[in-house]
Amino acid sequence: MDADAVLKKNFWIHLIEGATYLSSGVLLSPQTVLPALVDKLGGGNVAIGAIPIVVSLMYFLPQIVSANYIRSSPFRKGWTLRLGMLQRVQILLFAIIIGFLGLRSPGVTLAAFFVIYVVNQ
Repeated sequence: MDADAVLKKNFWIHLIEGATYLSSGVLLSPQTVLPALVDKLGGGNVAIGAIPIVVSLMYFLPQIVSANYIRSSPFRKGWTLRLGMLQRVQILLFAIIIGFLGLRSPGVTLAAFFVIYVVNQ
C-alpha cells in the first residue's frame, strides 16, 4: 500500500472512531443520564451523589500516580492504544450489563456499573 492510501484509510478510521466515541459520551453524561440510570437501578441519594465524586477523583488521581512513570517511558504510544481500547471496551460492557441484567437484577447491575465506571474514569 502506498503512503497516500494508508493516510486516507487512517483518516477515515479515526474519523469514524472519533465520531462514535464522541457521540457515545452524550449517553454517559454524569450530570444527566447516569444519575437517572442509578435512580432507575434502585440507587439512593448517596449512590447518585457518588457519581460526580467518582468522576473528579478518578480523573485526577491516576495522573498523579502515573505521570512520572509514563513521562520517563520512551514508548508512550502503546500505553495510549491499550488504555484507549480498554476504555472503549468498558463502554460496550456497560451496554451489555445494563441490557441483560438491568431488569432482572438491578442490585448486581448497580454494583457492576460502579465498578466499571470507576475503572473507566
